[in-house]
Amino acid sequence: MRTKLLSLEALKKGIAAKEPEQEDPKRERLCQTVRLAMEEELTERQKECLWRRCEGEAIKKIAEDLEITPPTVEKHISAGLRRLQRIFRYYPF
Repeated sequence: MRTKLLSLEALKKGIAAKEPEQEDPKRERLCQTVRLAMEEELTERQKECLWRRCEGEAIKKIAEDLEITPPTVEKHISAGLRRLQRIFRYYPF
């Protein structure tokens, strides 16, 4: 059975900052867990590509800046999302 991968939109929602008066303990715990997972489980290239893509940067621009090909950027993003998916498979979203 194939599991659904985290989408970039879901990742953005999970790590986006909220106004201090609207803090949700569950959401804050999720954000901390995502940050920790990204720091501990992803390679530097995966983190770089994934963060920049989450910020809306074009794959072609990321590839140019990192001096790699666009398909390689896509592979880093996909591999990073798969790793995060394995970590969060049982996390209650």
